[in-house]
Amino acid sequence: MALSWTDLGLMFAASLWMALPILLALCLCVLVEMLFPSEALSLRERLPGAVFVLALPVSAAFIVPPFHAFWRMIECPILIDLRWMPDWLLLATLILLWDFCNYWEHRFEHRFLWSFHAVHHAPTQLHAAHTYAHPVQLICQFFFKVLPFSLLGLKGVAVPALAVVMVAFWNFFIHASTRLHVGPLRWLLVDNRFHRIHHSVETRHFDKNFAPVFSIWDQLFGTAHFPAPDEHPAVGVEDVRPPRSYFELLVTPVRRARGGTEAGSAVDALADASETRPVARSAV
Repeated sequence: MALSWTDLGLMFAASLWMALPILLALCLCVLVEMLFPSEALSLRERLPGAVFVLALPVSAAFIVPPFHAFWRMIECPILIDLRWMPDWLLLATLILLWDFCNYWEHRFEHRFLWSFHAVHHAPTQLHAAHTYAHPVQLICQFFFKVLPFSLLGLKGVAVPALAVVMVAFWNFFIHASTRLHVGPLRWLLVDNRFHRIHHSVETRHFDKNFAPVFSIWDQLFGTAHFPAPDEHPAVGVEDVRPPRSYFELLVTPVRRARGGTEAGSAVDALADASETRPVARSAV
């Protein structure tokens, strides 16, 4: 059965509504950075990343509903019924499954969508607000996470929504510029030291530490690199500068795909000329 405009409007509103708890999670991580800093950062330096992060739910409100409507029309049956689970077990299960899907989505993006994903790796200074992504990646996220989760039988939206907010908070934390970390729990959980390796400019660190929450996935699939206590590599992408505006974030992949010229259009002027990062960076 086709969705009505009312259904689409509700999905649009739900996407925007999620911006509020995500903003609160970001503010909490920024507070942690300010109380336990590893390097000095001003609020002004955090502002572009914060704007990009909050723009994602707005982008999702436009991009996701058509895909969701098509999936609803197909009317796929529930494959796994989780309605019997108590809330605490359901929450843990959803976060674990979400992280597993996120791990493989992340590897897919490195292999096939690097031009888009590179804007996330571009910053040369990591902090909580640098968890943004290109809106095109929302389509990838839909197929890797939203569709599989739509095949689960769930009771209500409260627990899934809480899972999304908790994962969002952890995503902010693993990018945070703070002295706090998980210590010996790193064999189970990802922290900012572990994830910094993923953003490293050093070739030996390329395609390592993909998971955002549980380090067990990287250990299981051979992509884990546990940093030494004094291992603090530089981060960034040599041929992509950090976007300074949302427009620049949007057009950087186009610029890279075109190859670009020094004396090109206004779009060409927004990014560097190189085509890709080294091959080792995109290998699965």
